[in-house]
Amino acid sequence: MATNNAINVNSGLAGQVLTSNGEGVAPTFQPASGGGGVIVTQFDAVSGGAGNTLVSFGPGTAGQVYQSAGAGSNPAYSTATYPLTTTANQILYSSATNTIGGLSTANNGALITSASGVPSILAANTPSGTFLEYNGASIQFSNYLQEFKLIDQFSLVQAAGGGTYVSQMIWAGVVASGNINISAGAINSGHPACIQLNTGASTTGSALLLSAANTGTSQGMLILGGGSIDIYWVVNLSALSTAGQRYIVQLGLGDGTSSSVANGVYFEYSDNVNSGNWEAITVSASTPTTVSGAIAATTAFQTLRINVNAAASTITFYVNGTSIGTSSTNIPTTTISPYAAIYKTAGTNQINMNINLFSLYQNLTNPR
Repeated sequence: MATNNAINVNSGLAGQVLTSNGEGVAPTFQPASGGGGVIVTQFDAVSGGAGNTLVSFGPGTAGQVYQSAGAGSNPAYSTATYPLTTTANQILYSSATNTIGGLSTANNGALITSASGVPSILAANTPSGTFLEYNGASIQFSNYLQEFKLIDQFSLVQAAGGGTYVSQMIWAGVVASGNINISAGAINSGHPACIQLNTGASTTGSALLLSAANTGTSQGMLILGGGSIDIYWVVNLSALSTAGQRYIVQLGLGDGTSSSVANGVYFEYSDNVNSGNWEAITVSASTPTTVSGAIAATTAFQTLRINVNAAASTITFYVNGTSIGTSSTNIPTTTISPYAAIYKTAGTNQINMNINLFSLYQNLTNPR
């Protein structure tokens, strides 16, 4: 039967701890790490080491978090640093590499990112019916007081007589030995419903589609400079322009009914200009600025985009998402409207331009 006997233990040194040495062996004072390990210092962290000893870790740096490294590994401080305090509803995110910061909240706001991926909370606009929208440059709250939209997918086009065509928009058609075919239908499985402008069999055949009431400079739909504008045309050509079967294509905004546009912002293509690559043109009072792009016109569907900044001081042109250049001179200040046109200049083969989509979005600088 074990006897409870008192054992005298010699006093240890300052900072040591009394450690059992097992049954039948008197305990002894050992360094605080236990078993002869490293002595801890102020602000150290302690963890269980090999052989059931204690291992000391330094205090780390401000904001680091003491983390498990999994079974078989000693815990360690995180590389990333964290804020010492947060506020109610704050969102934590990586504000820099290995730096966790706080993102302040906003009532009825939305979490968005910038063009470089930096997150922020976008505060909501006050009018009811507000919604999130991408304006071609950034995400913003919008409503119908501050935007203008046009879209036509040419799925239900009807000829209304007098050269007028009704679809999701109302268009005026101007033809000279050419034709506007509202029954073109789908060209391929990826482009349902098209309206077709063709040259007919004439060496000077032409067809032009323009927003209704755009037959003169006083009847245009837009004046640039009242807010950013994004325009898209999705088109394909049945054959490329050649010396024997030459034609000119224009798509954009303009104020006339012939290939000589006095005021406009548009794409143009012909085989004998700019090596058959798309050109971007801004013209004011019949004085043009031409940007020679490096992307060729093809017979595949191509997406043509025109982006006008809010002040209409720069206009950038894109083909299939790639910029072909920017114009900052001879930008029109009079009224202009959407239009698309094809003009034959040589040969009698019919050339078709199939339009699958037109869209225009303007974010008004000053809401209505």
